[in-house]
Amino acid sequence: MIINRVAIFYNEHKEASIRGARAVRQVLTALHIKSRLVPSDARGRWHAGADLAATVGGDGTVIHAARELAGRGVPLLGINSGTLGFLSAVEMRGVKKIFRDILQDAYRIQERALLKVSAAKNSKKFRLKEALAFNDCVVRSVEPRAITLQAQFGGSFVRNFFCDGIIVATPSGSTAYSLAASGPIVHPEVEALLLSPICPHSLSQRPLVLPADSSITMTARRAGQPVHALVSLDGQEHHKLAPGESICVCRSDKKLKLLLPQDYDYFEVLSRKLKWGER
Repeated sequence: MIINRVAIFYNEHKEASIRGARAVRQVLTALHIKSRLVPSDARGRWHAGADLAATVGGDGTVIHAARELAGRGVPLLGINSGTLGFLSAVEMRGVKKIFRDILQDAYRIQERALLKVSAAKNSKKFRLKEALAFNDCVVRSVEPRAITLQAQFGGSFVRNFFCDGIIVATPSGSTAYSLAASGPIVHPEVEALLLSPICPHSLSQRPLVLPADSSITMTARRAGQPVHALVSLDGQEHHKLAPGESICVCRSDKKLKLLLPQDYDYFEVLSRKLKWGER
């Protein structure tokens, strides 16, 4: 890969991210690569003219940038300066090595799927137009109490879930909120949608792994009547559904190009970051 310019996306509210972004810029300057620092509150085409975008922060910073970069062809390199950093390719101590490897074409590009989320009342009026989610879309009650979410998949009725909410996740998001709701771990290269009920009031309602070539539609009810509901995208963007309004979630045509080290091992990351398989 020929790199002339890198956009360094960082969390301006966290000191570790600010320091890390400056350190990354120093490394790039030493390698004679131009760069610019972009705070996470930037909007629009902050990535314009960049051959590569690098995030410095935690998973939230990666997810924020991912929604901006999806479908634009600019690879994203996650550099962890936070705590978990599950989505980051490298830690701060590995910055020099990863950029030297990139200049020598020693890296991998992995495409990650995103969700496209839209809402419609009677399938006519759209409020959300192609809003994207990298990890998950969560539908929950406005009040701190259970609601009934009527779910359909590809036009077929699935079930009425009486629960605190439902998580629809990508394989990338299977290790996030969905996992906390007892959802399965799904390899990021699997083409699937995950449906995980949050605290279902039934022992028989379990998470589902569904084909990615259709859509999940949900409508909120209580005591048989349509009610308001909240929709959260990656826990960063929030919308309110009017009574009777349905939310539709499907796989987006836009994908993220995630740059990874050549020796990246998903299962090793699971073990190291999430203590997977340990006794």
